[in-house]
Amino acid sequence: MTIRPEKIRLLAEGEEPPPGARVETGQIRDVVYAGVLTRYVVALDAGGELVVARQNEQAPAATHDRGKTPARIAWLPDQTITISQGEDAHQ
Repeated sequence: MTIRPEKIRLLAEGEEPPPGARVETGQIRDVVYAGVLTRYVVALDAGGELVVARQNEQAPAATHDRGKTPARIAWLPDQTITISQGEDAHQ
């Protein structure tokens, strides 16, 4: 399964997720500033990692201690894409 990075929301401390959203916790492993976007690589507590793309705004960016900053991320279930792992995936 995967989710497009721009569909994942990095929740602020105390922020409620959208109704019906799936929420995962983890640690911000890396922060990549890319012009109008910032990409956050989040190592999930449940295993694996996801990239969150967040549009830069005029407000100053929060500082993150890579590998030590806790993160909560959320996305809606209909934004999840299932990737086949069967024989067809290798063709």
